[in-house]
Amino acid sequence: MTAKAAILALGMLLSASLCKAQDVCTWVTTATVIDAPDPAVSDVQTVVTNAGNICTFHYRKADSLYNVQITIHTASGNSGDMAASEKQCGSDKTALTGIGNEAVLCSTGARGERVVGRVRDQVFVVNVSVKAAGDPTETAKSLGDKATLLAEQVAGNLF
Repeated sequence: MTAKAAILALGMLLSASLCKAQDVCTWVTTATVIDAPDPAVSDVQTVVTNAGNICTFHYRKADSLYNVQITIHTASGNSGDMAASEKQCGSDKTALTGIGNEAVLCSTGARGERVVGRVRDQVFVVNVSVKAAGDPTETAKSLGDKATLLAEQVAGNLF
């Protein structure tokens, strides 16, 4: 091994040991979730659990704390699983067209929106919420738009 190759190999080993690996969500990229490249975004954390079927993203944008959670599960073979997940929305929901086989958007409260959808036998739920310190820019519509965009990505990856 030449000296150049040895230095290169040593550099690769050191950089790999110093770098902290981020969890990778199969269904959507972190860049999509945080609206990269947004210089106002910081403190990004990604947690993937349940064999990759639950992806949770936490990040700060200005004085607001965002939480995005994507959950995927396989339906038991009947439409009851979608209906059960859709019950989380209550009666105030909006049907979304073009996202999976079926999808609905609903509010989860003052600062959160949810999309529940299905692609074949896979049911997915996308939750987007924000804890804002006086940030009036994050309206229910903008959170709903973000949840819808992420649901489109998830549904596309499930096909």
